[in-house]
Amino acid sequence: MSRVWDGVPAVPAHRAPSLRWLGALCLAMALTACGGGGGSSPVPGTPPVTITPLAPNAQAVSVYRGPSGSSVNIPFVDVTLCLPGSSSCETIRDVVLDTGSSGLRLRSGAVSATMRQQLLGLAPAPALLNCVQFIDGTYLWGPVVTVDLVLASEKAASLPVQLFDDAAYVSVPPACAAGGDSGSGYHANGIIGLGVQKQDCGDSCANITRNGVYFSCTGASCTGRRASLAQQVKSPVPLFPTNNNGLMLELPAVPSGSAVSAVGTLTFGIGTQSNNQLATETVLPLDSVGYFTTQFLGNNMVNSFIDSGSNGLYFDPGGLPACGFGGGASPSFYCPASTSNLQAVLVGLNGTRSSVNFSIGNAENLFNQGALAAFPTLGGPRGNFSSFDWGLPFFYGRRVSFAIEGQSTARGMGPYVAF
Repeated sequence: MSRVWDGVPAVPAHRAPSLRWLGALCLAMALTACGGGGGSSPVPGTPPVTITPLAPNAQAVSVYRGPSGSSVNIPFVDVTLCLPGSSSCETIRDVVLDTGSSGLRLRSGAVSATMRQQLLGLAPAPALLNCVQFIDGTYLWGPVVTVDLVLASEKAASLPVQLFDDAAYVSVPPACAAGGDSGSGYHANGIIGLGVQKQDCGDSCANITRNGVYFSCTGASCTGRRASLAQQVKSPVPLFPTNNNGLMLELPAVPSGSAVSAVGTLTFGIGTQSNNQLATETVLPLDSVGYFTTQFLGNNMVNSFIDSGSNGLYFDPGGLPACGFGGGASPSFYCPASTSNLQAVLVGLNGTRSSVNFSIGNAENLFNQGALAAFPTLGGPRGNFSSFDWGLPFFYGRRVSFAIEGQSTARGMGPYVAF
C-alpha cells in the first residue's frame, strides 16, 4: 500500500507485514529546491490523458505528480462507487493502485457528504471499525461500509470498503494508534489494494477477537471484535461476474531514465479474454502470505514481494551508499556516484527461477532534474535483510500478472505472479 505525503525531505517508509497486509508504505517527496530541465509537471489533480480505446475489462493507470503535485512513482486510477443496488454513483479520482494489499480505502472527504451519510446509514450497528498500521507508526482508521464498486466495466457488488480520516470517528484504540499519525497528511483520495489475497486479514480476524484490525466502539471506548470473511475489507476482483481470477498491470518503459509521467493499463482477468492471455511469462507461485524468495549477492531474501504501492526498489545488501540530507533526497534513498547495474534471481515456491536485471540511480540527481514523476532507477534501504520490495520501478517495461489465491487460471491456481 502506498501513502502519499508531502514533506521535506522525501522519506519513504516501509509497511510492516501485518497479517495479510504486504508491501511498503511510501511517502512521496515535495521538492523545494528543484533544478531546471526535465519538463513541467501536470496540473495537480490532472493526470496525463490516454486516448487509446480500452477493452471493457481494462482501464488506464497514470503515474504522475498526483493531486498534491509532489508524488513520484505512484500509480493512480479512478474508481466508481455506488449505493448497493442503486444507480446513484460517483467517481473518485486519484486513488493509489497497490498490488501489495487487498481492499479499497477511501478518504472520507473524497466521498460526497450525501453519499457518505447514505453509506453509513446502511451499515449495521454497531459500526465495524477497521485499522491498518504501518511500520513507521502511522495508521488508517475508520468505519467499514458496503458499496457497489465499478472498475473499467467490471462490477463488484456489496463490497466492504474503509472510509478513513473521518471526523466522526476520532476515538482510536491504543492498539491501533500506537502513538502514530492518523493519515491526515495523506495526499491521495484513497488506496485500492488489488493484491493476491482476497481479504485484508483473513481467518485470523474471523477467528480472533483481539486481532488489532477490527473493532467496535461505544463513545470513546473501543474493543476488538471478530470480522467474518464476508465483512472484511477485500479485493473487488473475486467478486466480478467474470475476469475474476486475477489482474495484469502494464507500464511502458522509460528509456531516458526519467519522465514527467507514464500511462499504463490495468487489465482484469487472466486467460479469460483475448487481452489477458499469458504467453511465455514466467510464473512464480507464492506462499500463503504472498511471498517469494529473492537471491541477491548471496542472500536468500525469503519475504520478497512485488508491490506497485512502493515507489522504489527497496533492499539492503549491495553496498550502495544512502543519500545524505539536504541534497534533495534523504538517507531513505540510495545515491551511488554512478548508476549501479545489478542482477537478482526471483524464486517461486515451487523452485521456478527468473533472473531480473535492474539499476539503481542517484536519487538526488533524479529529483533535481525537475518536476518529473517516473523514475525506473529509484531505490533505497529496506530495513529488513530477509525481504526485497520490488516496487513500481519493477513494472516499467513489463506486464506483471497477479493470480488471486484460490482462483483458477490456465497456468495454475493462485496465488502467483507472472512476468
